[in-house]
Amino acid sequence: MARTRTILIRSKMTAQDIINGLAEMAESVESGNTNPIDALAIIRRIEKIVTDVKAVIDPMAIEEALKYPKEFELNGIIWTRRDGTARYDYKDVPTITTLKEDMEAEQERSKRATRMLMDQRGTLTPEGYVIDPGGIIIGYPAKVSMSKDMLVASNKRSNR
Repeated sequence: MARTRTILIRSKMTAQDIINGLAEMAESVESGNTNPIDALAIIRRIEKIVTDVKAVIDPMAIEEALKYPKEFELNGIIWTRRDGTARYDYKDVPTITTLKEDMEAEQERSKRATRMLMDQRGTLTPEGYVIDPGGIIIGYPAKVSMSKDMLVASNKRSNR
């Protein structure tokens, strides 16, 4: 705990200061005093810093947590240490590789069938699959959902 206090004293900023600053920024954007794109740029920089710092601190925190029981409370937060889970790699299993390739091919047929329906170039049969204008079976259409719109930022390009 002394280590945490040292960090906060050195930076002269607490977590509550950061939370308050972000709340003020949101309020300023909502009231029209701050350009939302400028605010988003600041937030993305903060996210990057937090991600980088978290990557450094996480392993040390896990090591520190080994000194405590599996579940413990510290500074009002209940922490639970979980063991890592097994991840399986099937890339060298021929039957699974073949099934995956077949599934990917079927997904492509389904996308094509869906696009044909959306472009009104295909016909949906009573059985539920799509045929092209030449009568060739394309596949079953997929359900389509759209992701939300987003704003993508990149670094300024250098003049060449």
